[in-house]
Amino acid sequence: MCSVPNPFTLSTFNGQLPLKYLPYSEQQKADIRALYDKGKITRQTFSGQEIDQAIARQFLEAHGLDQESRQALESRWAVQYSRKWDPDRYRAVLQCSCGYSKSSRRATEDKKKEKNNASPSKKEWPRAVAYDFTGCLAHADVTYGGDAILRVVSYLEHNDACSKSRMKRIPAIPLHDHVREVALRQLKDGASITSIQSRNAALYTARQYRDQATTDPLKANVRYELLSSDFRSLYRAHHLAQGIDVRQPAEINIDAWLDKNNKGFRPAFHRSVFLYEPRTSTNDIFKLGICTPEMEEAAWSYVHESQLIIDGTFGLSSVRLLVWILMGLDNHRKGVPVAMILFSAPTGEKATHAGYSTAIIKSILLSWKTWLSSRPLALGRIFFPWLAISDTDSRERGGLLEVWPLIILLLCLFHVKQCWRNKRAEVSKASVPEGQTTIKDVVLTRIRTLESALIASTDHVVALAMLEVQISSFTDLSKAPGSQAVCQAGLRYLQYLKSYWMPVGLWQSWSAFGRTAAAQRLNVGIDLILTTTNHLESFNGKLKNKEVASEQHSKRRLRADVLAHHMVFIVLPRLFARLRLHSNFQGWLASRFPSDIPGTALGKGKANALPITCPVSYYTADTSRDTSAADIVKCGRLLLLEGRRPFETWASCATSHADMSDSSYRRYWLTIHSSGSANCTCPDWLHRGGACKHLRALTITTKFLAAQRGASAAAAMPYQLPSSLEAAIALRDRNRKWYGTKLPDMVTSALCPMTYAHGYSESSPPPTMTVIVGENPNASIQLPPPEFSESMPSTETESALEEIIEREGAGDDELDQQPSQDNVGHAAEPSPGGLDLQLEDRTELRQDARSNLEAVLLQMQHSVEHEVEQLLPRLYGLARTLGDMKTLRKTPKIIELEALLGNIGDEIRQHGQDTAAIERSAGLQSPELRAGDAQDGSRKRKRTNAWPADVRPLSPETAQKRKKSYSIL
Repeated sequence: MCSVPNPFTLSTFNGQLPLKYLPYSEQQKADIRALYDKGKITRQTFSGQEIDQAIARQFLEAHGLDQESRQALESRWAVQYSRKWDPDRYRAVLQCSCGYSKSSRRATEDKKKEKNNASPSKKEWPRAVAYDFTGCLAHADVTYGGDAILRVVSYLEHNDACSKSRMKRIPAIPLHDHVREVALRQLKDGASITSIQSRNAALYTARQYRDQATTDPLKANVRYELLSSDFRSLYRAHHLAQGIDVRQPAEINIDAWLDKNNKGFRPAFHRSVFLYEPRTSTNDIFKLGICTPEMEEAAWSYVHESQLIIDGTFGLSSVRLLVWILMGLDNHRKGVPVAMILFSAPTGEKATHAGYSTAIIKSILLSWKTWLSSRPLALGRIFFPWLAISDTDSRERGGLLEVWPLIILLLCLFHVKQCWRNKRAEVSKASVPEGQTTIKDVVLTRIRTLESALIASTDHVVALAMLEVQISSFTDLSKAPGSQAVCQAGLRYLQYLKSYWMPVGLWQSWSAFGRTAAAQRLNVGIDLILTTTNHLESFNGKLKNKEVASEQHSKRRLRADVLAHHMVFIVLPRLFARLRLHSNFQGWLASRFPSDIPGTALGKGKANALPITCPVSYYTADTSRDTSAADIVKCGRLLLLEGRRPFETWASCATSHADMSDSSYRRYWLTIHSSGSANCTCPDWLHRGGACKHLRALTITTKFLAAQRGASAAAAMPYQLPSSLEAAIALRDRNRKWYGTKLPDMVTSALCPMTYAHGYSESSPPPTMTVIVGENPNASIQLPPPEFSESMPSTETESALEEIIEREGAGDDELDQQPSQDNVGHAAEPSPGGLDLQLEDRTELRQDARSNLEAVLLQMQHSVEHEVEQLLPRLYGLARTLGDMKTLRKTPKIIELEALLGNIGDEIRQHGQDTAAIERSAGLQSPELRAGDAQDGSRKRKRTNAWPADVRPLSPETAQKRKKSYSIL
């Protein structure tokens, strides 16, 4: 032992410190304090010299405190506290097992649970330590510096009972490190408990674990067998490797990940969250909105000015959390989630799946809209889906309508038919006399036929007439003997359809009329308008049964922090990776096989193979793009190239930020054929078609070149673009018919927009072009000769070629007269919501919005009436019971009922007095962002580095149970 001063300092150390970490009874703590006060504690400090270290090792070995002795299962010493700081400083506080106080440890754990708002355990703790409690005071505080022993503070005298004690229980046998490593790797790969156990049995039988073959079983201090009790610690280690400390409450972890001042801050998680509101009081609602960078990009690409699917689910988390999913469709009709929202049910809710309101949905959607519209990808636009489809929940529809008043709301036909089926059950249950069952089949057949006709209807008057015809028919049929019961049930069902589902606003939401209007708004075929929320329902199924199930421990629901982390870092990235894989595969098929081959390589010519679509070029008036095209020409950013195909002009155009003094500057590549077919590699054209600013600059250059060379204006006219989408599609089809198998050699193919989602702007040409840049590229451009029809290779008659030229040879005046149909929302001053519509169009949208509003209000009205009908009998019974009572003890539940009935009465009086106010509040406000909306609502509380005392558990209740839907509304 050496008296040299301690080579390091531990500012927090004092003689009483070990008591904080050792589970001693109060009597033991008093005895130890007396020992410290009397100086009976041994304090030894060792230098790094070999002789001192030999003395230190000998001292620890003599008392069984060395590493090898402590690893023995018979050892009395157990580490109760350890701490590591700096690269090589380590401290361990050890205690004799006979001094371990079970009651003291339990009291400590209960205090921790109380601090975290958790209930203490009510079960009796069995003693698991191998030795009985004797009140032994022996303990040691050992500090290491790397492999060197630096200090030992200890009291090593065991009491008599401890010295005489023997093992009474089998000690905790640690799992071998290699078994743990293999199991953790399997958990990381998503293996189930059964798979891990099977792997463990196989490796154990084959003796393939590290050290297993050379270890003497009679002297082994570890085991190779996985027990069921091991999986708790394995899952804890698995989550800790991902950055989730499950020993802390879920709300604390989530708060730390989003707090920039907390050492647990996760930047990647923070970037993926657009809304966070913790519960800081009893009536608060926890909200967490997830929108990863990939989801944000997908929202602008597939949902803005397109279709949105919305629905909620629950049962994913161990607490009462609803998960709301917003989804769009990509170009292959694959469902793409664009946002996920987790929020808790309000305090006191008995049904989690109904624990939300229009106000909650509105606040979440408004936060999402505001956040998206403030991001760089917005490019000055306000996020606005033109169409949304949901189930029959009026709260969802009301929230959507308040955030986007001009949106078209459609109902999922599956959910509509489900409501009809539940109500139609009355007809099936109607009793009929024996031998008269045919009448029931007739009624049900007519009802189902009518339902199909109503869904396919596009005229409300005609639809009502069909319904009235059946009502009249059922009325006459009910007069027949034995048919009254089933016909009366059928009439009640038809009246239900008429009163609830046939008001014009609601009829538009589920009939073919609404889908037709949506197709016109989106400028697509009606077959591309969604009729159900099946894409989202399928995603929900995969989420619950596959993605989340892989992380569940014994099928237990995930903690909220584990669920959110799993979504952000595993589920969503994996989903988008699969979508990219599918898109790249489709792009490869498009480039690998001719477009006229039906099906795909894997489909082997089957008709159900996915079609591969490419954009087409056509010109419509667009002042912004025309101005940009003129600037491109003026600045000389467009460079004409020598093409390798006859009657086709090639060019490259430097990107907006390219430095043309650098030979490897980034540029887009574009071509235009004499027939009017053109393409570009910029993302604007690949995803929208039409005429981007680069193609407009090329047409300007072509006309300028013709005039410069003395050619007539008509000579360059075939190089101009068609004037509409229909004309461009017809041109593409005529070129395919004209050139046949020679088409790829005569007209440059466009790049696949799925493969090049962000366009192609490399300095080298795309794979579809082989460029030769001449010294004077302008001189190498060949304009078509005056007699264009004679020089063009043909497989058709001369008259057919002349007809093509006449249809495609529109002049500048005709092009300028065409209305703007492409590039909606990209004007210099976009209108609110991204819509670029004429006054009469906006008036029509306002009328549609009012129909939507009336439909939602009607749904709410019927929902209230339905709930009142269910509640009134029970409330009348309750009123009679209360009337018979002389006194009533007001329990908390009765007080809650009294307050709730008072609130319901106030709501009825308020809404019954001023219906117009309700319409104004729900109503037809401008979808422009208000001043208050521009603020970032994603952070509502300044957080601190310590555990925030005002952060409450995510949800006050934990029990969740799914109930079968019997809704008819």
